[in-house]
Amino acid sequence: MILENLKQIVDKNKNIESPLYLRNLLKESLQLYVLNYIYTSKYGSNFLFTGGTCLRICFDLPRLSEDLDFDLIDITQFNVYEFEKDIQDYFRKTLQYKDITTKISKGERTMFLKFPILEKLGVNNNPAETNILFLRIDITPMASTVYTKELSIKSTHDFSFLINRYSLKDLFASKIAAIIRRVFVKGKRDTPFKARDYFDLIWFMEKRIYPDYQRIGDLLKIYSKDEILQLLNNKVENINISHLKEDLSPFIKDQEFASNFAEKYKALYSTLTTTRIDYSKVDALSHTPVYLELEDLSRKYPQYEKIFSKALHEEAVPNIKVMMQILLKNAKGLGDKELLNDLQEIRM
Repeated sequence: MILENLKQIVDKNKNIESPLYLRNLLKESLQLYVLNYIYTSKYGSNFLFTGGTCLRICFDLPRLSEDLDFDLIDITQFNVYEFEKDIQDYFRKTLQYKDITTKISKGERTMFLKFPILEKLGVNNNPAETNILFLRIDITPMASTVYTKELSIKSTHDFSFLINRYSLKDLFASKIAAIIRRVFVKGKRDTPFKARDYFDLIWFMEKRIYPDYQRIGDLLKIYSKDEILQLLNNKVENINISHLKEDLSPFIKDQEFASNFAEKYKALYSTLTTTRIDYSKVDALSHTPVYLELEDLSRKYPQYEKIFSKALHEEAVPNIKVMMQILLKNAKGLGDKELLNDLQEIRM
């Protein structure tokens, strides 16, 4: 099943400009198998999905992501070597893919899944290159107790499952903290600089997501919103455009778009910064009883997460009436009487 699915991906993308993009596309298919295992197993309740791959899988972020990142809600209830064996059994016994091998890093927080499959797929045309497609899983203790756990539904041709993940405002907060923490060191290939973070920053801003500044403060131990924004502005101002372009290339299908995005990045950021909504109003709104009831409903109806997300987080004018109008209109359009009744019971 795995090999056939990966061959289909290769066949459909023969004209891809970037070989690295194709490899990441193949990784994305394998990521879904891993996610399906985790969230249909005993591990699912303890794994909180995060990072760029979470944005890609749960919110259609328009770029690929190469790693799977999870935070552990209770690290005392997790044994990485038991998890390694269970992942191996899933691929070898359930999926009948017996060639997988694994490796756990010294810190026991990163696991590599190795699939010796590139030659069979006709992707590895250079004998000097490895035949192995690597999939990295990072599993870390939770860094902050300031968060909201939410659910997402993921369905493919092969399976469906529910994902435990952070809320969008938490994911945005973590992204800002990551950008501020990371340092680029020229000439070092293992630099923690990631242009993907800056791509995601623009995506969040265009979606008008409001980051949880309390979470950012807890992560960075910096509690001034003005100081956080100044540090973020400094990072963007000092970004190297050529490095941005180079690092984005393996994750964007359209290489011309990746290049244009990098070239115009600072102008994009400036435009979105000057046209952003009054987030102080959003912050105040998010603590009102009606807003909190709507958030509760969003967790009750995970199948409508995108509808709730748009109403609660993406509106240009932070207004409860506008939010309710959007949700009621969608509920009527969907024909979901239960959702419609729940919405109508909320007192404005």
